[in-house]
Amino acid sequence: MHIAFLTTEYPILGMKCGGIGIFIKHLSHLIVKSETGVKVSVVYWGNKFTETVWDDGISVIPINQPHKSPFSSFINRRYLNKKLNLLVAKIGIDLVESIDWEGPLAFCSLSVPVVTRLHGSNVYFDHLSGNKTPWNVRLMEYNALRNSDAYIGVSRQALDLTDKLFSLSSNKRKCVIYNPVDINMPPLSSSDMNKNTITILYWGTIVEKKGVLDLPLIFNRICEQNDNVKLILIGQDAVVNGSSTWEKCKSLFSKQSIGCVSYLG
Repeated sequence: MHIAFLTTEYPILGMKCGGIGIFIKHLSHLIVKSETGVKVSVVYWGNKFTETVWDDGISVIPINQPHKSPFSSFINRRYLNKKLNLLVAKIGIDLVESIDWEGPLAFCSLSVPVVTRLHGSNVYFDHLSGNKTPWNVRLMEYNALRNSDAYIGVSRQALDLTDKLFSLSSNKRKCVIYNPVDINMPPLSSSDMNKNTITILYWGTIVEKKGVLDLPLIFNRICEQNDNVKLILIGQDAVVNGSSTWEKCKSLFSKQSIGCVSYLG
């Protein structure tokens, strides 16, 4: 069995990424180390690098997005379709798992089954925030999901709400598989922990759709009631229209609470 994970982000060669890339890296390594004989490749769809690199027994294969034009969204996906089918034949891929965000496999027809893991699409998050999704993005996500052979939700809500928003076929297999957590990570040493301090951790992309602009307002109130609390944020800063989401978030902390906040990037 050879599984290929199609992604637009992956933590390698110093590239920053969000939770999807970290999840794929973690799951891929767990599969390879399980000694079940399952092979894993990661197909990176983007323009950050051009040669295959290896990550502890996992091949990370780039397929670029060469076209830049008003029709590049469609043309680049057709190019991806062609390259993926060639790759399937060349290295013997049996299954492709894709992401729902922006529908990479819209208007694609692969020679092997496709499973889409539902982390949360543009349509999904726009629905939650009450925003309107651009028609072309909605079209790509809709087509990609309709063409998928099965669906995996990272949570029950992600699966059920996506099912409702896109009217997924009732004849296709759907299930929830939660993101894995590495319980074998070494514990923090006693010098790293202050038993008298309450620490709150936010881990994920610093982006408005995840509610990060509500965090300062909540944390300000917490600090008014408890002066022995700390907030740590870990995640990539989303720059929207040239504006840093973290800087916007930072400006909302009170003078009292900002001293208890650490952003680790």
